[in-house]
Amino acid sequence: MRGATVADTKDKIFCLGDSRTGTHSLHFYLQNNGRKAIHYFVADAGTTDPLHADIEGNRAATLNFVRDSGYDAFTDYPTRFFWRELAMEYPSAHFILTTRKDQQTWLNSAKTFFEKFNVAVDYEELAYFHSDENNKIRQFFIEGNYKFLELCIDDGDEANSRKLAAFLDFDGSVKLARENATANVVMDEVSQRATVWGDSPLSLTRLSSMVHDGKALLGEYGWLYLARDSNDFMGYQFGESVWSDAETAAAEAVMAQRISQIEALGMKYLKFIVPEKSIIYREYMPRALRDYRTCEERPATILRNKFDKNVFYLDKYLQDAKSYGNVYFRGDTHPNWMGAYFIYRYIVDRLNLWKISDSALLDFKDLAPSLAGYEGDLYGQLEEKQKRILQKEWGFLLPENGFELAIKLDIPGHIDRAVRVNSSDDKNYQFSKRETFVYETGNSALPKAVIFRDSMFDFVHPLLAQHFSRSVFVWHEGAVIADIIEREQPDVIIHGMAERFVSAYPRFQPMVRLGT
Repeated sequence: MRGATVADTKDKIFCLGDSRTGTHSLHFYLQNNGRKAIHYFVADAGTTDPLHADIEGNRAATLNFVRDSGYDAFTDYPTRFFWRELAMEYPSAHFILTTRKDQQTWLNSAKTFFEKFNVAVDYEELAYFHSDENNKIRQFFIEGNYKFLELCIDDGDEANSRKLAAFLDFDGSVKLARENATANVVMDEVSQRATVWGDSPLSLTRLSSMVHDGKALLGEYGWLYLARDSNDFMGYQFGESVWSDAETAAAEAVMAQRISQIEALGMKYLKFIVPEKSIIYREYMPRALRDYRTCEERPATILRNKFDKNVFYLDKYLQDAKSYGNVYFRGDTHPNWMGAYFIYRYIVDRLNLWKISDSALLDFKDLAPSLAGYEGDLYGQLEEKQKRILQKEWGFLLPENGFELAIKLDIPGHIDRAVRVNSSDDKNYQFSKRETFVYETGNSALPKAVIFRDSMFDFVHPLLAQHFSRSVFVWHEGAVIADIIEREQPDVIIHGMAERFVSAYPRFQPMVRLGT
């Protein structure tokens, strides 16, 4: 073995196996063991396809990417093509040659796979180069005394897991699983063109490391989910994060005091928690998370169960409502217009039950539907690798403008009873970065309301405003603001909140004042 270079590191892992030899499985295995791994990084490295068309330029691009990208484990091409150069540059790295049990097994898999995609291949030539390259790799790394492991993917997951753990000094808790098997690629199914994060179980910690600097997670069928958010919602969803007894007691004390203080003013307080998309659309999350069970003792359910006359969590309701069509955007964390309509109906039904309001609900036929493009807040938070997968596998579903098409629901002018009041010049409402919406219907027989809201209520407020003589929608960041309540003297205070923010309740105050 030659001496170490400036670029040398013992932390690099290179898979030198050809396609159809389990490189995708090894990629997920490395990721699940906490390594920052990348698979088939031809585009990421800025190399051209085919690699041999510009060997010098592609060699430099590959080495530069390996050096500067921040990844420490590399599988499939261009690693397979430039294995000599990588060995010379990183002599202390771990090198793994993945193979099949014999040449015919590999060739059968290659034929079955490529024929699904109608790829024209000279299989005789392909088989020759595959075998010849494997022989050259074996001879080079064995004679050079490198850290080298040949792994036959057909030897079985248990045996190969033991070999890999010993070779890479892993603890052995994560097992190798077969990913991207030829049988799993079904061209007649939209999702199985790509199993985004693999089929093997994946811990949330590993998942966070795989998402890297982004805050969005690409799921199956091109659905996007929030990940790595500051509230760690997925941790709460799957029970890896839980409130301690002290946190539960603190959150319940906040809610109890708030309800008591507001009711002492002769007003009603109703809180509506809108579930996260990953609760309602669990089925489109990555298959690697399919074995996780949703935790039933998470913050939203704890508050709902404790304060069932004041706190409403819409999980079962929206699960049922989605039978009428999508109620969340595919590319956003929020409910779409259809979802907003169902949330509106749920809230007004509760107001009617409490005899706070008895005005008639708007039926779906009362609204004016139109087609709207919508990009959402998650696409821009995808890391580039996920964006390329999305474009490659589901790009044909993307409209010209935005990430998706959705049915927009507006209230026709001849039905709309609520008139927007210009509050932009009123100092009483200039306390937030987000606009305060004020509506009046001119019907003094209707109750007055203050609604503390976040982005989950973006499309709800025009609908809800129909049921009050005056309604003030205040962006709250979790707070209930005493100044607004005292000034407006509402009959009811409605508090709308996205589920992910509920985890912060132990740190909230029952009510806050502006400027404090």
